[in-house]
Amino acid sequence: MNNTNYTQNQLNQPNHEMKSDSCGITHERRSANYKPNIWSYDFVQSLTSEFTERKYRERAEKLKVQVMHMLSEAPELSKPHIVETIRKLGLSNALHMEIMDTLDSMVSNLNNNNNNACFEQNILGTSLSFRLLRQHGYNVSQEMFVDFISEVDFFKENSSSKFDIRGILELYEACYLAVDGEELMEKAKAFSQKYLTDNYFDMDVNLAKQVAFASEIPCHRKVLWFDVTRQIRVYELKDNKNLILLELAKLNFNIVQAMHLEDLKEMSRWWKNLGLIENISFTRDRLVESFLWTVGVACEPQHSLLRKCLTKVVTFVLVLDDAYDIYGSLEELECFTRIVERWDYEEVEQLPECMKWADFCKALLREAWWYKKRYIPSLDDYLNSAWISSSGPLLSLIALLCTADCTSEELNDKWDDSQDLIYYSSLIIRLLNDQGTSAAELERVTHIHPSCVTW
Repeated sequence: MNNTNYTQNQLNQPNHEMKSDSCGITHERRSANYKPNIWSYDFVQSLTSEFTERKYRERAEKLKVQVMHMLSEAPELSKPHIVETIRKLGLSNALHMEIMDTLDSMVSNLNNNNNNACFEQNILGTSLSFRLLRQHGYNVSQEMFVDFISEVDFFKENSSSKFDIRGILELYEACYLAVDGEELMEKAKAFSQKYLTDNYFDMDVNLAKQVAFASEIPCHRKVLWFDVTRQIRVYELKDNKNLILLELAKLNFNIVQAMHLEDLKEMSRWWKNLGLIENISFTRDRLVESFLWTVGVACEPQHSLLRKCLTKVVTFVLVLDDAYDIYGSLEELECFTRIVERWDYEEVEQLPECMKWADFCKALLREAWWYKKRYIPSLDDYLNSAWISSSGPLLSLIALLCTADCTSEELNDKWDDSQDLIYYSSLIIRLLNDQGTSAAELERVTHIHPSCVTW
């Protein structure tokens, strides 16, 4: 289902109750009582890292060659486990080609019905291989698990059989990559979840921690980069750790973090030189938090431009969101939205200095009108506006512009082909945001409708 055209038409419909002839009406300004920015400009600019030096990059390249050789020489059955370790340690980007070559080889063996050559024929090996392949876009079948169905009581509710806990945990993780209609994976998820719960207090401490992490959120939904330091600490405690891989993981993390720091300092200088925040007191000053969000989106070194562009956009999204949520009168917001739609410089002069993109603004205006008129929209009306006011479509466009290596026509085709993906992901963003921030917003101030972004 594609709701883009419907929503576009809905937002374009004239609503005479939302129109105003003037932006000159004075009204009492509200405040959301946001906490002040804790990251001073001087502090951010004072941060340094020695890992920008060439010697560290040269050392990392030498270690990378050794790890590549280790992976190529490893037995086929152990390669899925090595790939998973590489992924957890934050080295997926550094060893991307080697990982994809390994997965290609696994798929080739699967297609030739040579399962014994590509992964261990047990719950752990099969589940891990299934998850890795699906995570990387390979359309492998749930039939990979068919051999285990015949095991005694495997999917029976009151099973008394004992299974490898690590294998069941990996099966649980794999089930989150199931698609609609895969009944086998649905049964496996129910079984694995119950088995892990029933046996939780019999596990050793480290394994119990892994189960707790997985039950909170499955691994493929986590922002992997933010978990790398924990994964490095866990790997360092293992008796069978590979010291070369461990050194590369630590070095790579520090080198990439140093790149992120330079990006952040550049954005901090941009924000200060812009001078906007000095003239507005009602909005959130969250440059560092905005940048940190972009690191979660694209931590890889080659995506510096994307991080910086997204940081700028998110920072402005926060200002606009607070202007519509808190600061502006309905008349000012209507005026501002008209300006954004046609960018009429004569009307700009009618706005306050601090209020000097169009579907996004129109969605925010509609929600501001709902609040100010004490109007409760239907769920459908709310969702048809909310997916746009989530800023998801706007941020998706920026991401596409910064990463697509193609002609303008191809870019337009990609955008058109991605509308369902953008719609549903934006809707998820908004619903999760509303769920996570409504209580905090009610604490800050009463009667403020949910924001599109809140920190």
